[in-house]
Amino acid sequence: MILFEKKKVSNLQPHPLLGTSGMLDELSRNELVKSGKGDAAQRALREAKVDELNLKLDSLQADIAKNGIIEPIKICLENGEWLIVDGRHRWMAAKALNRETVPCALVDPKNAREIILSAMLGKHLSKGARAYSAVQVHPEVALEAAKGKQMGTECPFKSQTDLALKIGVSERLMKVACALYRVFYNPDHKTLRIKYEKSVWTCQNIAKLLGEVDASVKRHDETGSYDLPKETKEKKEDREHRLAKAVALNFIKDSSTKALELNKGWQLFDESDETAAAEYISESIGLYPKAYLKAFVAAAEPLLEK
Repeated sequence: MILFEKKKVSNLQPHPLLGTSGMLDELSRNELVKSGKGDAAQRALREAKVDELNLKLDSLQADIAKNGIIEPIKICLENGEWLIVDGRHRWMAAKALNRETVPCALVDPKNAREIILSAMLGKHLSKGARAYSAVQVHPEVALEAAKGKQMGTECPFKSQTDLALKIGVSERLMKVACALYRVFYNPDHKTLRIKYEKSVWTCQNIAKLLGEVDASVKRHDETGSYDLPKETKEKKEDREHRLAKAVALNFIKDSSTKALELNKGWQLFDESDETAAAEYISESIGLYPKAYLKAFVAAAEPLLEK
């Protein structure tokens, strides 16, 4: 039987498992807005997502201001503390509105993880973020599987595959999420968690993120630093020299191609095929730098005016 009662807003706090996943305000204001990567279409989609998330937050707060909290916040008592397992946004809205108390539904601490997982599945998360959130709720799926052990009796999922099926993602994506979790929650790599974990909520490809993280781990193992080594002056000059040489060679090859095509244009003039020459010039002009076309265009002006 679920008990209902009012609790002081100040006496509540998010459950540690719930507190690790991205909230709407964090996703929109702290991460998505900062991300300037991608082409114009991708940036437009992110901006639309930000607007959608902010609208949801504003609408929730306005609704609570008018009607109060209709659906009680689910909480459980652990180690003498009242922890929110579902309803952080309602709780935050109540705090913003300076409400003293909020209606709560008391749930069994044994059911907390499943309630948290269900709440996460209802969020606006990518499949990668959903997989990672599920692993945060059931870390034993990542940790025990890495040791080749079966899940304990307390875990409702016997394997990574079972958890993947539960939340609707592929087994491959679940393995990537588990690998990320093992790195982020390794005490030796706390720096990587601080640097990269928030990206889980905004990136579209956690497999690519795992590649970056693994590269940082390998670099740390080899050099003692996660960062790329600073380029010396000599290496920078050598790199710039090689780049300039490559550009020059490409320019020479490109020039040869242009010279052949320009010769074709001159041949049309020699054959007095004015119509073909005019069409050729009309198609070619603008494709080459003025240095290549200066003499050609000057000779072709009478034809272009026809």
